[in-house]
Amino acid sequence: MGAYMSIYWLCIIPGLLWFSALLLQSDRLNSRITANLFLLGSVLCVAVGLLLVRFNAFPHNGGFFVVVFAVPLIFTGIFEVLRLIYRAIRHENPCINVRSGRWIGDPPVDGFYTTYPPEKVITWADVLFGISQMMVPTVVAMVLIICALAMKW
Repeated sequence: MGAYMSIYWLCIIPGLLWFSALLLQSDRLNSRITANLFLLGSVLCVAVGLLLVRFNAFPHNGGFFVVVFAVPLIFTGIFEVLRLIYRAIRHENPCINVRSGRWIGDPPVDGFYTTYPPEKVITWADVLFGISQMMVPTVVAMVLIICALAMKW
């Protein structure tokens, strides 16, 4: 039991990657390098999860652990798809206002390492993007986790 318990600590890796992706959302919007690094990290996280399951590192519900390791990719992938849709419609990058306390007409809060253009203000589309980029991946991840556990993938 002790050997199996130590392997479960690996599930912290996708949690840390997902949490850091949330903290650096504005930087991912304003820096393609940061966005690509998070996408690469998310893909590698899924690959590690698949390898661990392939070599039977987790004794039960291997599909559940693949989903756990896929959570960062679900969040960053859906974030990028929504960003591309926003960019195709509005011809600019969106801004994040959900956690900043800012609302329509206010300037957005800059990231830790990058800034928004000085003329950028929060619009209704930014609010819709902010809500969607948090809710859609959460629902997708929860449905996949529930299915993995209920269907014993």
